[in-house]
Parts: sequence; C-alpha cells; structure tokens
Amino acid sequence: MTLSDPVKKMAILNLTPDSFSDGGENTETEQALQSAARHIADGADIIDAGAESTRPGALPVSEDEEIARLTPFLEALAASPIREKVAFSIDTYKAPIAEAALKAGFTYVNDVFGGLRDSDIMRVAAEYDAFYMIGHSRDKAEETLDIIEDIKTHLTARIDAALQAGVKARHIILDPGIGFGKTFRQNLLILNRIADLKSALGGFPLAVGVSRKSFIGHYLNRSEPKDRLFGGLAAELFAAQNGADIIRAHEIKPLRDALLMCRHIQEAATLGEAN
Repeated sequence: MTLSDPVKKMAILNLTPDSFSDGGENTETEQALQSAARHIADGADIIDAGAESTRPGALPVSEDEEIARLTPFLEALAASPIREKVAFSIDTYKAPIAEAALKAGFTYVNDVFGGLRDSDIMRVAAEYDAFYMIGHSRDKAEETLDIIEDIKTHLTARIDAALQAGVKARHIILDPGIGFGKTFRQNLLILNRIADLKSALGGFPLAVGVSRKSFIGHYLNRSEPKDRLFGGLAAELFAAQNGADIIRAHEIKPLRDALLMCRHIQEAATLGEAN
C-alpha cells in the first residue's frame, strides 16, 4: 500500500479542563491561540477544536457550558492572523455548537457519534456546506462482537442519513472510532482493516485518531498518555499506508516528518533509485 496523496494532518485542540491527556492546557484563550499557531507552524492542515471531552467516562456538559468555553476562542480567532492560514474543525455532537463554529468560519464538523446524539447536526452541516466527519462509537466494548461488520453497518446507515439531510457526498468523511467502545485487540484489528473498511464503505475519505490512546499504553506499558508518541506514530503510519486520508494527532511536527520520510522512500522506489 502507499500513502494517500496527500494525507491531511488534523491537530487536536482541546478547550477542556478534563480531556484525557491535555485537559486544562488550553482553557485560557491566549493559550489556545498559541497552541493553534504552533500546530500551524508544525504543518497542520486542519485544527480540530473541541469544548467537551468525549473520552471514556467523561461527564457530559450542557450546551450552555460548551458554548461558554468555545465562544472566547471563536472571538479571539476571528481577530487573529492565523484564522486564514488553516482549516478549522469543530469537535462536537451538538447542532447549536456546530452552528456557532460554522458561523465563525469553521469548515469541518467532527461528530464522534455520527448524528445519533443530535440528528439536527447533519442539517446544520449541510446548511453551511461543511465537511462532516461521521464517527463510530459504542457505549461499551464487547469482546465477541465482529467490530468490522459493526462499523460497516453503522457507518453505512449514517452516510445515508447525512445524504438525506443534505450533506454533499464529497463532504462526507468517515472515522472508525478507534478507542470508542472497542477492546484493545479490536483497535488493532481496525488498523489492520483500514483498506477493507474504506473500500466497503464506498471509498469515502477515512480519518484515523490513535494519538495517546490507552491501547497504545497497554501494549507498550506506557501509563502516561504523553509517553505514547512513538507507539502512536507507528500506528498512524500504518493507517496512512493502508489508506487513511486524515490523521488526527496531538503532535503534528513528528507526524509531518514521519509522513514526509515515507513519501521520499516511496518516490525513490518509483524512480528506481535513491537520490
């Protein structure tokens, strides 16, 4: 397999106090802007900002609380020169939150629940002609479940729902939801079946997010999320070489360099020589 051309790098920007590995780092607006600027300098193509944690066990927050966390960042971003340098995504499953971000110029909606928590989010994405990322998420992991078939069934149904809501086919992106209600072994299986999933689901662009997740810590014995960079890079490169179109990550610079090195190696093989 070869890398998708190009693989987009989506930077994670959590505006939350309780995200699993960086909660509280960007709750102040100036900190968040600095983090966004760093991601841009490091080579991000998209910045995915979220104001509610969707980590396993996270407590839900009200719409009012989520918008209160997000609004200062949207207002500061509108006045910042970084606004036009990269695409911005809103990580939410609530239609009003998505609409606030899209009104502010965001162009992506990343919905880890694929419209199951708030179906109106699909209408909002369609109204603003936004890219809509449909996630697969389960309430709990089931050892005996055929996770690949479950993902295919779920995402097929959610694609149909998005199209019926008016989302353009060319704006649909799929996310198999690694870490969202999967066993550690199922996460590995999903990574192995990226190409199969993409083909079975009609060739829609596929996004993969593994950065700092617990299955990496499990297999490498790394209890601290920030110690999982190298394991995460290995999984990200594996996904990219098997057809992933977007990689969502906390650290963009090492991801950029790793993808670029893979590109050089592939080009040398095509040319038949290493320059």
